[in-house]
Amino acid sequence: MKPRGCSYDPRVKWLVLVMVAALGCKKVPKQAVAKRETPIKPVPPEPRKRRPPPPAPLPARRQAGDLVVLAQPPAADDRTPFRLRSQTNGSLSKGDERMWAGIPVPIHVELMIGTQELFLLDAFEDQLFALYRDPYGASTCELSTDTNCGFTARLYDVDGTVAWTIPLNPLMALPEDLEVQDIQYDGRLIYFNEACQSFAADADGKCSSLVAVDPITRTVAWRTAPLTSNDEFLLAGRYIVCGYGFSDEADHLFVVRRSDGVVMQKVGIPDKHTLFERVPPDRVRVVLSGRKDRMFQLIGFDGPDPRLELIP
Repeated sequence: MKPRGCSYDPRVKWLVLVMVAALGCKKVPKQAVAKRETPIKPVPPEPRKRRPPPPAPLPARRQAGDLVVLAQPPAADDRTPFRLRSQTNGSLSKGDERMWAGIPVPIHVELMIGTQELFLLDAFEDQLFALYRDPYGASTCELSTDTNCGFTARLYDVDGTVAWTIPLNPLMALPEDLEVQDIQYDGRLIYFNEACQSFAADADGKCSSLVAVDPITRTVAWRTAPLTSNDEFLLAGRYIVCGYGFSDEADHLFVVRRSDGVVMQKVGIPDKHTLFERVPPDRVRVVLSGRKDRMFQLIGFDGPDPRLELIP
């Protein structure tokens, strides 16, 4: 219908529609458009790592019981004739002075636990693994008896605190005829031999097993058969190289699986071993008592079928 009193031009209608459309679609200047920011998720802080305390100056001389520790320890005595791994020079009897000959002992490492003196101290990554032992005549044992001496293992953490302390005697198979001749820690388990104090016959052959202990649960993870390990042993890949021998007894080396204590190989040798020396990358020199040493190749020690192969 046409509006009254005026003429109607259809072009005006279309002009109005075009103007309205143009106004509705007018572009907004770029600078007027707020940028849409993607919300940034907060990054959780890294867990605080314990740091080692600043090294305190070591006293020139410390003494606890019969153990003397110098800031700069002397070299260790020749280990070849000894039956056990030790980082002290001197007699093992109470009243006789013993000189520390291992790594420098930090202030936070105790020199004694009760009557037991520091006997071994090994660095493991940024921790320190210690063995304490009773001297003969101090408390638990005498030279004239077969009672086991007291032994305690302890781990010192990176910040100087004690991570755990494990008395070993309750975990031993017998209360007599045994002694710890070597002990090592791999970050998960403690390995030690409960070696014969003297002839195996004195203990009815029930000595010199190799033992693995979980320090968290304080339980024995596994124990080998007797007459498997005395003197020192060697951690090598997934296995342990150890040996057993004594006067007028058969002398052998053994390869033991670290996960469960299964003996993977047994090798005869002409005399008892006293220690092992790792020769990189994959050899081990076995130091024998009184005879020529033997060099062995470590074959397959990162796999399921390890073996020691004699190098002529």
